[in-house]
Amino acid sequence: RATLTTSTPLTPDLFMQWKKKKMEEREAGLAALRAERAKNDRM
Repeated sequence: RATLTTSTPLTPDLFMQWKKKKMEEREAGLAALRAERAKNDRM
């Protein structure tokens, strides 16, 4: 386990990429929820 963490150091660049991906996924989920709610309101 220790070798795994040392072999792949989490650089700020990597972290930013991962964080951006997470945020985009969350935004997509929120957008889907919003669309679903709007659709239900129209019904």
